[in-house]
Amino acid sequence: MENLVSLNLGGNQFFDLIPSTLGGLTKLKILDLSSNKLHSTPSTIGNLTNLRLLNLSFNFFDGPIPSTLSHLTNLRILDLSFDYFDGLIPSSLGNLTQLSTLNLKSNQITGSIGFGFGDLKNVQILDLSDNSIVGPIPSILGNLAQLNTLNLNSNQITGFIGFDFGDFKNVQILDLSYNSFVGPIPSTLSHFKKLMVLDLSYNNFVGPIPSTLCYNLTMLTTLDLSHNQIIGSIPYEFGNLKHLFVLHLSYNELDGPIPAALGHLTNLKKTDLSKN
Repeated sequence: MENLVSLNLGGNQFFDLIPSTLGGLTKLKILDLSSNKLHSTPSTIGNLTNLRLLNLSFNFFDGPIPSTLSHLTNLRILDLSFDYFDGLIPSSLGNLTQLSTLNLKSNQITGSIGFGFGDLKNVQILDLSDNSIVGPIPSILGNLAQLNTLNLNSNQITGFIGFDFGDFKNVQILDLSYNSFVGPIPSTLSHFKKLMVLDLSYNNFVGPIPSTLCYNLTMLTTLDLSHNQIIGSIPYEFGNLKHLFVLHLSYNELDGPIPAALGHLTNLKKTDLSKN
């Protein structure tokens, strides 16, 4: 089996440990062990330096994310979602500069988003949602020029959204919901002209809705600003969001009339303006 390049054992009932002999399959490019009952990764997994895809999702892996994964410098896709990894995200993951997808969703990861993430210049999908990550979003994430999906929902991230967010020119999905962000909704979000989904719900944003969002984000299909402390009126410029399918502004402190321009949104299917 030393010439094996693809191994898919996903969706079985394998349990306990991954055998250390797996590290001898040094020509592997694809390794999928998802949806089993595995508990720990051998240090020899770092020998699989030709891997392009590693999927360990939906298992029972726990403890820190193994630092030996940083040896897999040819990885394009790393999926550790829906496991029980805890502790800090190793800064050494910044060595995986070829990554296009990093999925750490639904673990027990703590600490802040480290500066090593700034080295992942090819990453297009970054999902750190449903963990216990704290602190502000580091400005170094502005280096991720290829990013098209950023999902940080359901963490404990705090602080303001900085002006560095204006660097994410290719982002199509931005989900920061269920965190503890404060301050105004930054007008720099209007630079994300490819944005299709913007979810800032369940935070502590204050102030009015920037009208610039409505001028530039004309590709939006979903806008959720619910459960914040947003004040003022609904901008008339919402009428520019012709592709909008979902609009949630409930549980804020909005006032004034509902603009007639909302009637121009012929694609709108779900609207919630309650509890204002």
